[in-house]
Amino acid sequence: MIKVNDLIKSVSNMIYDAIKDTEYKCKITDDDEQLQLYLDRGSCFFIDVNTSDSESVNLHFNKKSLVIDIRYFPGNGNKTAKASLYDLKDLLESTFTRSIKVGRRYIHISGIDGLILKDEVGHTLHFSISVSYHEQVYFDKADKYVMQDINNSITIKPADEFDLLKEANIRYGERFKTGRKV
Repeated sequence: MIKVNDLIKSVSNMIYDAIKDTEYKCKITDDDEQLQLYLDRGSCFFIDVNTSDSESVNLHFNKKSLVIDIRYFPGNGNKTAKASLYDLKDLLESTFTRSIKVGRRYIHISGIDGLILKDEVGHTLHFSISVSYHEQVYFDKADKYVMQDINNSITIKPADEFDLLKEANIRYGERFKTGRKV
């Protein structure tokens, strides 16, 4: 089972490895309160994970879809150039190409989307990653006995036995009367 906290740690480590030797090196958080503290000191990344879909595939597996939102805030009122955010967007796109390793598993990346938004403070980068994976469903042993054996007996009776013999005679004609096997 993949835990959201483990996924956030993996994404955070991937971002850190990508930015550690660049001008974008800064704090990475998933806590709203820490976000404000980091923004007061400088720029930072904020990671948020949202479950978008959980679909039953069969009795033992569900297909889960998640959206990982990564936002980059240039702090202290720094007016980060839009071109610089395009470079950061390209860096994140090259980092998150096919999969994310979480523990011993790899989660498939089904899509990425990067937006550079402008507000009254300046430009920010909003980077979204859509992932999907199959997860085994664990359920109580008592649940597997909800439906055990179904005994069903169906008896079909013709409306009139004379009509049934008449129909057999029409279909098979003389073969039926002589006793030949059909």
